[in-house]
Amino acid sequence: MPETDSQQEAGFEFDGRFYPWKLSDTGKDLLLIDRISNMAVDQFFYLVEDDEVVLRGSVLLTMIATSLRAGNPNWSIERVYRTVMDLSLGEDIEMIGGDEVEDEEGKDSPPVEEDSAEQEPEQTSSTSPADESS
Repeated sequence: MPETDSQQEAGFEFDGRFYPWKLSDTGKDLLLIDRISNMAVDQFFYLVEDDEVVLRGSVLLTMIATSLRAGNPNWSIERVYRTVMDLSLGEDIEMIGGDEVEDEEGKDSPPVEEDSAEQEPEQTSSTSPADESS
C-alpha cells in the first residue's frame, strides 16, 4: 500500500525515487529558500500558495531542494544545493501527481500523434511520384 499512497501524493521522481513535495520552516529549508529562490521567506511562502507561480523556475527549484532535503536528512545544504543546480528538469525530474499532468498527456498525445502519423505517409507518397516526374 505505500506505493499507492506515493502515487496519489503529488511530488516528483528523481534518480528512481519518489519525493513528495515538502516545505518546512526549519533552518535548512530557510537557508535553501534564501539561497535558491533569492526571496524573503515570507514572500516565498506566499508565492508557493499560487499554483501558477510554483511553475516559476526559482520557486520550483526551491521546492525540489526542500523536498530532496526532507527525503535525505543526512545530506548537507551544500549537497542539496549542488544537486538541484545540476538538474535538468526535462531529463532528471519526472513530475508526479495532480490532475493537470494527466489532462495534458490525455489532450496532447492521442490527437497529435494519430493525425501526424496518418498524414505523414500520405504526404510522403504524394511527394515521391511528383519528384520522379520532374
